[in-house]
Amino acid sequence: LGLIMAGTGDLESMEVLTQLRMKHEAPVTYGTHCAIGCALGLLFLGGGSCTLGRRNSDIAALLMAFYPRWPTGTTDNQFYLQALRHLYALAVRDASLECIDVDSGRPVFVPIAWREAG
Repeated sequence: LGLIMAGTGDLESMEVLTQLRMKHEAPVTYGTHCAIGCALGLLFLGGGSCTLGRRNSDIAALLMAFYPRWPTGTTDNQFYLQALRHLYALAVRDASLECIDVDSGRPVFVPIAWREAG
């Protein structure tokens, strides 16, 4: 959910993730908390001004960062290399809109109307 909604700051997605974090029906491992924390971080990527790229190198970085071997405890370092978890930063792309005047090459103010489909 965090990868799909990355950078949107969607409140419904945040609610789902926080409910998962607080669920105590089954034994919750340290890896579960790590995965949900990463998903929440991706949801608010760049304060809503960034998203994840779609190039092959971006996807490779995301695969290495979120390979599905999460630790069972805080001392489980057999498969959980913390340095790899930060590789997602290589896939972060700016998702802002900047309007530039063709003649001067300078940014200009342009009113924009935004409507969501559906």
